[in-house]
Amino acid sequence: MEDGGTSAHAVHFQVSHGGGAVLAEEEDLAAVVLEEAVDSAGSAEAEVSVAAEQAEAGEKYMSLILKKYLTKSELEALSTDIAKAEKNTSGEIRVVVRHRRHWKERKLQLHAIALNEFHRLGMDKTRDRTGVLIMLIMSEHKFQIIADEGIHTKVETGTWDRLASTMSDHFKGGKFYQGLSETVRAVGDELAKHFPRKADDTNELSNEIIEQ
Repeated sequence: MEDGGTSAHAVHFQVSHGGGAVLAEEEDLAAVVLEEAVDSAGSAEAEVSVAAEQAEAGEKYMSLILKKYLTKSELEALSTDIAKAEKNTSGEIRVVVRHRRHWKERKLQLHAIALNEFHRLGMDKTRDRTGVLIMLIMSEHKFQIIADEGIHTKVETGTWDRLASTMSDHFKGGKFYQGLSETVRAVGDELAKHFPRKADDTNELSNEIIEQ
């Protein structure tokens, strides 16, 4: 049991399929380009200007990289998967896909970043404390599953480990949508088992995938 009764499980995965390692390699290359651009600038003002332009280009670049792993149609399909998974439960599932961590988060552990996001999204305020967050940071090849105390106290020991392991296996093979979709469905099954849908249930949280 972690902060405030939530449970967390973090996993690092390395993509091993053909061309999959390009995420880390290309990000390193972008960093080198930025460093060279700043070094070549003739003044402090020019350095700031170049850095700002490169940072903006970097965000667009990371967005393109993300689309290589999760297309727009797959992100939309994943939202539909969440709606289906929640159809038979009062629980709530959210997925956050980050290109990279924010600068102010550079010294934080992944668990702290995910827990902050959990609270920011109001997932700790669901009626039965049954929110489950799946958060990915693509540039680091890491993800975290956060489960609130309502569902965590009900599931069998090892449930989150099993789901994380299966998702990680999909990711290592470059099957990002499949890994997320299967995990969302499995989380929905667990929620439905312990917190079946009630007559007065409402969708407390959006099913939209958060992409940053």
